[in-house]
Amino acid sequence: MNYAVNPYPTGIVMGDFNRDGINDLAFTVCGDQNCLSTGSVQVLFGHGDGTFSLGGVYTAGPAGSTADTMASGDFNRDGTPDVVVVNNAINQFGNVSILLGDGKGGFLPPVTYNVEGSTPVWVAVGDFNGDHKLDLAVSVTTTDSVSILLGNGDGTFQAAVSYPVESAPQGITLGDVNSDGVLDIIAANQCGEDPTCRQGTVSVLLGNGNGTFQAPLSFAGGYSPLSVAVADFNGDGKLDVAVADACGVDPTCVSNGSVGILLGNGDGTLQAMSSYIATGSDTARLTVGDFNGDRSPDVVAMDARVNDFTVFLGKGDGTLQAGVDYVVGAVPIWAVVGDFNRDHSLDLAIADEIGYEVSVLLNSGGTRITLGSNPNPSRAHHSVMFNAMIRPSLPGFGVPTGSVTFTAGGKVLGIAPLRSGLAKFPTSALPPGRHSIQANYSGDAQYNSNFSAPLVQIVMP
Repeated sequence: MNYAVNPYPTGIVMGDFNRDGINDLAFTVCGDQNCLSTGSVQVLFGHGDGTFSLGGVYTAGPAGSTADTMASGDFNRDGTPDVVVVNNAINQFGNVSILLGDGKGGFLPPVTYNVEGSTPVWVAVGDFNGDHKLDLAVSVTTTDSVSILLGNGDGTFQAAVSYPVESAPQGITLGDVNSDGVLDIIAANQCGEDPTCRQGTVSVLLGNGNGTFQAPLSFAGGYSPLSVAVADFNGDGKLDVAVADACGVDPTCVSNGSVGILLGNGDGTLQAMSSYIATGSDTARLTVGDFNGDRSPDVVAMDARVNDFTVFLGKGDGTLQAGVDYVVGAVPIWAVVGDFNRDHSLDLAIADEIGYEVSVLLNSGGTRITLGSNPNPSRAHHSVMFNAMIRPSLPGFGVPTGSVTFTAGGKVLGIAPLRSGLAKFPTSALPPGRHSIQANYSGDAQYNSNFSAPLVQIVMP
């Protein structure tokens, strides 16, 4: 489903902004339909069934600036998510602004911070000094650096301190790539050390745990890398890096983009990149998540020059399957992953920059489980029948098959096959007392694995 929003949505985040227990969306846009006013943040309120309704529009930065990218976090520790926005403007230095959430789905006026450079690009949020207060990392392309703003825990931040990377840093992400329990920074440098700005690099800034960072380690990152993400793609317990390469494997930049995977060695270094061709051109952004429920991370890449995105399913061994194409609005530029209809399967929300819309794509592999028992209460040494009905979250994809494992307090009671979407399991083995019963669906070729809410079974003596 597509939602019309203000022009030029470019960044998007997820959070429960009105504190109703349901995921909402916030995204950067023009402040009005003609883009004559200051850039803003707009909100879509989630209903919990995969649908959304428009909320308010809130000024994001200084007068005359555009709101480019964003991230979210609880910066003042009040339990309500806040947002940080990267702002830029003609003939003005860029900056970042903090918009504290009001708990009702809106935001307080922005408070702006300089970033030690004229053109910030990307912001990431994490605790760099172990004080349990969220800090900011901002890539600044004009100074070839990443700026760190340590948080005070009350929604304010200290002055920026810059750390060099290589030429034209774009997207950044955070993760513990050397397994020391401290967050590190990974940056996509569009130009690397190439004066022609084709062969880019990935820089790793290892964290010291006190809010400072070591000198960068750099690795070949493909042609025009624009964003990065981290996940364990080969299941070895070490974080790996995924890179969106706008020019793919073509130095002339006339072919489709690609996604590169650099496997991590667990010490902060990365192996040589393997590339996977996207289904469209100008692969500018990516995100990761387990979309098919096989416990291996997958990659979603935005092909920003057209109106499609590419899904690469992970094989679990560090490689990706061939990309599958999905069509959305014009120029998909940013995606956020979340469970928008509460079926335990990951969905996508995509900011379509030129389409002036947000596209919400629900996972067709989602199911809903209804668990029941008869009788309840039951008696010890007498049979009780547990029934688990598995229904698709979305219509039109067939009846789920596979099996259901029934557990009591985490211990397996038994396994039953699905017949016409229903699994039945009788048992007389439960002793007297209260038992927390759960149904765990195996999944099949169409549907992801899933689990039910607990059912309390009372067994009388």
